[in-house]
Amino acid sequence: MIENVFNLVKDHPNTVFPLLASFASVILHEYEMKPIVVDVSGEFSSGKSGLLLLCSSVLGSPKE
Repeated sequence: MIENVFNLVKDHPNTVFPLLASFASVILHEYEMKPIVVDVSGEFSSGKSGLLLLCSSVLGSPKE
């Protein structure tokens, strides 16, 4: 599954960075460190909500 997701986003650095920050925040939590916060901004209908769902899927199902 990880390969499938990475293959979809690897050519989009604006997507890769927030996704990797989501993974890093999970790892940092294990060491009782503060999470990484990434601010994503842009015009409406540019995919910000989809990116948020992708990043939140690192922690589980984003719809639940």
